[in-house]
Amino acid sequence: RIPYILLENQPTCHVFKDKSLLVNIQPVPHLIAIHSTARTSYADMVGCFRNFLDPVWICESGIANNLSFAKVHVAGCDIKYNQEVDAFVVREPTRSIIFNCLPSRLYGHWVRSAVVCLIDKVDSIAIVYAPRQVVAAKSARHAMSMMGSPSSDTFKLMMRNNLVKNCPLTLESIKIADNVFGPDVAPLQGKMAQQKPDRVDPVYVDIPLEILTCNLDVVVVADLMFVNGLPSLVSISHHITLIAVSYMPSQTSADLCKGMLQIVSVYCCRGLTVTTAMVDNQFNPLRCLIGDVDLNVTAASEHAPEIKQCKRLIKECVCAQKCCVPFSQLPTRVVIGRVSSCVFWIN
Repeated sequence: RIPYILLENQPTCHVFKDKSLLVNIQPVPHLIAIHSTARTSYADMVGCFRNFLDPVWICESGIANNLSFAKVHVAGCDIKYNQEVDAFVVREPTRSIIFNCLPSRLYGHWVRSAVVCLIDKVDSIAIVYAPRQVVAAKSARHAMSMMGSPSSDTFKLMMRNNLVKNCPLTLESIKIADNVFGPDVAPLQGKMAQQKPDRVDPVYVDIPLEILTCNLDVVVVADLMFVNGLPSLVSISHHITLIAVSYMPSQTSADLCKGMLQIVSVYCCRGLTVTTAMVDNQFNPLRCLIGDVDLNVTAASEHAPEIKQCKRLIKECVCAQKCCVPFSQLPTRVVIGRVSSCVFWIN
């Protein structure tokens, strides 16, 4: 592989020996004859090199990678010769390429690898600017680090609106700093790109008037359900058949009262009133704790088939979801979340 790209003033077209430096390589229907002092070669494949519009011919029998001086100038690049370092500087809109003088007295740009070409160093880019401009660019980067590493656009806005008093920096120094040093490392490593969140529009659905008029007084059936030994208060209403669930840290009267009040508040926020709650004897101490709700404690021989069927349905859904995960045991928080998820989808 040829490690250099030469800038020649004699060729009338770009000719590369190493095709790994090119992209979009494809054959052409006609040949091109390349005449040199040694012999005449023929090429029938072209590729693209960087931002140059002119195609680059591939001649694998050649000995060098040549860029035509005239074609580079026609492509819109500014070519200048720096006498101090004996190098040609080709300036593109976003970067500069330095062609240094080789021992063979040819001017070439060293390519580090065939995949990534034209790796510019800071010194090779800064050579096209005056020393005072480079010093101002360093001062701009130092000022950005002192101000919390804002982005270049934000820093330019601060300078444009004179938000930093008595600041000697200019917009040109910030632009030169971006060209010489590249993007600031601190924002790239320390900041995250903000993702645009999805807009949430609240949607409220009014309860139909027929449901409100026919179910002003709601009767609920409640009981405790155990999933993996974790108690949850489950309730279902007559006619509406809305299932509500609330995790119980314990089976004390205080926790049972808190769970019942949460269930009652679900209906109250929709304009419905819970008048009767059918429970077992365990809820008997809550008679004077839950307000106007009448507790109908079932006797030993009475049954509430609605709540038993509801508990069995919830447990079946939880067991079905448990079979889909590759774990033998689930944490407490996961079990509580699965119970709530199953009730949500059943409703």
